[in-house]
Amino acid sequence: MICRNYGDVLVKIFETREEMGAEAADEVSQYISTLLEEKEEINCMFAAAPSQSDFLQSLVENTTIAWERINAFHM
Repeated sequence: MICRNYGDVLVKIFETREEMGAEAADEVSQYISTLLEEKEEINCMFAAAPSQSDFLQSLVENTTIAWERINAFHM
């Protein structure tokens, strides 16, 4: 992964779509964990597109996420 800053924007550049999906899933799972520390239940909406497949696959493989406390919506 290559990181570059453009002003206040951090841009991450990945070798593969799989690597990008795994990194995005890791960041989202950390945010979900933070939200679940604050709330008993949360709602999440996920995009439905082929470009999201690697992200969603990595996210559902994360066994630390308490999915039973999440209402997930798939657009």
